[in-house]
Amino acid sequence: MTIPINNKPSNKSNSSTNTLATQKRYYYGLDELRAALMLIGVFWHAACILAPTFHFVYSSPYHKSALIYRSVYPEHIFRMEAFYLVSGFLSYMIISRKGKKEFIRARIKRVLIPLVLGCFGVNLFLQIYGSLTMGYRWAHFDMWRWVMHGWFLITLFVCALIDLILPKVFYKNQKLGIITMLFAVWFIYCSCLYFNGDYWHFFGPVSNNLFNFFILNTLSYYPFYYFGALLFINQDKLDRIPVKAIYFLGVLALFSAGFEYLYHFKFFDIEVYPSLRPFLQRFIATVAALSCALFLFIIFYRSKRQANKVIRYLINSAIVIYLVHHPLLIIFGKLLDFQFLSNGGYYFLLVTVVFAVSYGLYELIRRYSISRFIFGLK
Repeated sequence: MTIPINNKPSNKSNSSTNTLATQKRYYYGLDELRAALMLIGVFWHAACILAPTFHFVYSSPYHKSALIYRSVYPEHIFRMEAFYLVSGFLSYMIISRKGKKEFIRARIKRVLIPLVLGCFGVNLFLQIYGSLTMGYRWAHFDMWRWVMHGWFLITLFVCALIDLILPKVFYKNQKLGIITMLFAVWFIYCSCLYFNGDYWHFFGPVSNNLFNFFILNTLSYYPFYYFGALLFINQDKLDRIPVKAIYFLGVLALFSAGFEYLYHFKFFDIEVYPSLRPFLQRFIATVAALSCALFLFIIFYRSKRQANKVIRYLINSAIVIYLVHHPLLIIFGKLLDFQFLSNGGYYFLLVTVVFAVSYGLYELIRRYSISRFIFGLK
């Protein structure tokens, strides 16, 4: 692992200087951010189990808490968008330093294999357990139940394939690329929802699941992935951003996220024609997600510190925790759903047990070469 260098611009700034900097710098902070974005997903999915108006794979019949759900909801505003922003940056870094062949080889090992083997394996275990104790029917073990939370790996791999075929003009003419991506994330995405009945058919036929996994999710997240690649290309500008501009971006992120939060929970409404409402909602969500993601990215991008042993352990374990926590939440959500518990007690117990079991599984997985291969561990 290389030692990070001072990447400040000099009077002799040129392409060779920028190339040297990008070859030698390692982004410790972005590793931490990507891992943190995955790990906090446990808190969000656990809160969904208690959501009074949101139907999760398992919804508690005894514990409903709008307070817990709304307290955790802010991370949902930006979490996945920030994840794809960081992924786009690091993916383009690999392409620039090692070439497309090494990049696709790494994506197969770190993304496709965990999707096909790791994700399918944990969800098959859930299906077997659910068929014995929760009334899961094997006839319902469709594309959604095969993949479930592994949809993010499908989207990540599709983003990688787009990276390989996207014309260079979208990187050379960045204004064209930005306009195209914003058009995709806003207008085309909303049109797909509008003409599809504004409904995600997760439990519908396989064709609808394929539409969600390969089309809708890609439209939703690839633009953020692309913006991440642009950030890698424009590192010289990133390093010159003044502190005042970062503070301003932080205020914008806080304001836009607060606005989206209040609008989502209907603290106020904006009168528009019904047919335009999906476009308005998407616009508000996109501005909030992008401003929050950019702010977090810049903060962690500028971090030069090397992770200590604890942080490095959390980084290395993040992908396994993220894959196994989802079925574990469903299983323990049912097992621990005691009526005598308070809402807060149930939520705390559920999160604690799921994290403990997830890390226990990680300790087993990382000790055997076959399981490390299945989950894409180094």
